[in-house]
Amino acid sequence: MSETRQRAVRRAIRRLLVSLGIAAVLTLLSLFWSRKRLNRTPETTTGTTIGTTTPLPVPVVPIGTPPLPVPDRRQAEHCCSSASAATSAAPTEEAPAASRKRWQAAALLTQTPFGARQHEGGASSESHSPETKKKFAAFVSHMKAEASMEARFVQGELETAFGQRIFLDSDDLRTLSDLTTHVRESDVLVLVQSKSVLTRPYCLLELLTACQHGVPIVGVCLSKHSFPYDFNEAHAFLSDLDETLATAAPGAHELLREHGIHDLAEAAYLLSCCIPKIISVHLDTCASRNMLKATIADLVATINL
Repeated sequence: MSETRQRAVRRAIRRLLVSLGIAAVLTLLSLFWSRKRLNRTPETTTGTTIGTTTPLPVPVVPIGTPPLPVPDRRQAEHCCSSASAATSAAPTEEAPAASRKRWQAAALLTQTPFGARQHEGGASSESHSPETKKKFAAFVSHMKAEASMEARFVQGELETAFGQRIFLDSDDLRTLSDLTTHVRESDVLVLVQSKSVLTRPYCLLELLTACQHGVPIVGVCLSKHSFPYDFNEAHAFLSDLDETLATAAPGAHELLREHGIHDLAEAAYLLSCCIPKIISVHLDTCASRNMLKATIADLVATINL
């Protein structure tokens, strides 16, 4: 082999060895850094911010500690909305007397002990708990001249469903002075909604007592009836109760004053805020047996909300 060819072979071998050496060094370096990264075990969980690393403490929960209760979303929403309503509605020193009375009525609504779960019409799950068991499972409020048979039907069906006493004035009321006491002793007030039920002073007294003492209210609407209930008329009547009641039921003012309801403007505002929001179940006593069973089942489910 010529000398020139030998020099070319030696140069090729040197270049190959240099390339292999560089590749070996790079491989060793990559293995070294990979192993070093795997062996790194952080002792704390860190939160990274720009330019800093702040350790975050890890909470230690002892074995056997009961879990924290999950907050009720509807209760939180109700508390927040009630607080904001009371704050925004607070009157100034220059506010007129009518505005001040309306704010007091709104404050009364927010302070009413409606229980742990607030329903739209005032229904509360606390009223059916064993710790707060009351004398009556329900109080049936109605106008006898228009809905006495429907009230009797509702009473009998609810007593069968709940296995407890259901208040009906013709069975359980001995003296009128005990009327408001019986409302407070009931888990829920069932309002049989007929055309003129809200013109009766005793029905208004029962509703006011329920609103003031946190007794849930559920409606039984008689829409297909000789005396049908109209929601729009009822809301308009309650909004101006201090004026409309004198025309619809002369002498009702005096009866309400005898039972401690002196300010009808405040009572009107309280009822107009509470009654239109209750859940109503429509009852048609001329319907089939299966339809009536379904209606009572719907009423029971609404009461248990």
